[in-house]
Amino acid sequence: MARILTLIRHAKSSWRHPELDDKLRPLGGRGYRQLAVMAGELAGWPRPEQVLVSDAVRTYSTALGLKVAGAFAKAPLVLEPGLYLAGAEALLACCQAHDSPHLALVAHNPGLEALMARLGLPRPMPTLAAAQLELAGDWQAPGRVKLRHYCLPAELFQ
Repeated sequence: MARILTLIRHAKSSWRHPELDDKLRPLGGRGYRQLAVMAGELAGWPRPEQVLVSDAVRTYSTALGLKVAGAFAKAPLVLEPGLYLAGAEALLACCQAHDSPHLALVAHNPGLEALMARLGLPRPMPTLAAAQLELAGDWQAPGRVKLRHYCLPAELFQ
């Protein structure tokens, strides 16, 4: 059975308050401004059944902003503490635990780039980048992987 995995890196965060713990860093103004435009792009992609979200403030704010702007339709946002700064294997394990045919992950680098490389499709994942992959196997053994969509923020915000 084919599976679809949509990967999204959180939007641009704020460094205005360096005393904040990394997990508590909010989105910056630019990050918030870019969400509606990226949501418009994602609205044209197949919609996930669930959106798994790191429990960092910036990732949850990104996922919620994209949901409110219409990118995820009725897909629930599921907070997953294990996604915070997770590597490729931990990201795949989280997908396996949810075992849905179409998941989205809103997470961090370097884990997202490591996952793309692990699946044979190395691509940069700057803030608010998105990629949608089709996997021929299950989450544990993804098998053949095809890149369905890939969007860099620089392409949308010129």
